Amino acid sequence: MIKVTGNVMKSEIANAIQHYNKAPIYAYCKDLPPFTECYYVDRNEGTVQEFCGFVLHDLIEKTKDGAIPMIVIYTNESDLENIGVFEDYVISNYEHGGYVGTVVLMTRWMKNCFQRRNRMKEIVIKGTMDEELTPTEYEELLDTLMQFGIMDIEIEEKLWQI
Repeated sequence: MIKVTGNVMKSEIANAIQHYNKAPIYAYCKDLPPFTECYYVDRNEGTVQEFCGFVLHDLIEKTKDGAIPMIVIYTNESDLENIGVFEDYVISNYEHGGYVGTVVLMTRWMKNCFQRRNRMKEIVIKGTMDEELTPTEYEELLDTLMQFGIMDIEIEEKLWQI
């Protein structure tokens, strides 16, 4: 999953992805998105779960002969719980289900993100490794931590003398 978060320019990025590799766009918004071609569900007419179920059903129909290389999920959602539902479907159903190679999930930046940071608690995770992480393993580790709401991640490397 590639996650794009922001308040502006998401539609331009989605259009570029669609133009470049013909990726279908699935949009879940209050207003009709600015795309010439997309599957659109009005957020007032269905829940996030219903939208994700619609996308899954559509992918099952389209991928009988093989997976689609990429799709774009476009939304103006900023609610963390709803974004979590999107992420769960993307990873568990769309990508791991073998229907899509990569999903680009586009969501809105949380307006109260900086206010919430003041209420966050710092946690420390310590451990030892006998091998260095590959770039892919490093990204997977960061993605996993971020799925649990752990942000501003720092990995400190200490060499032990034995």
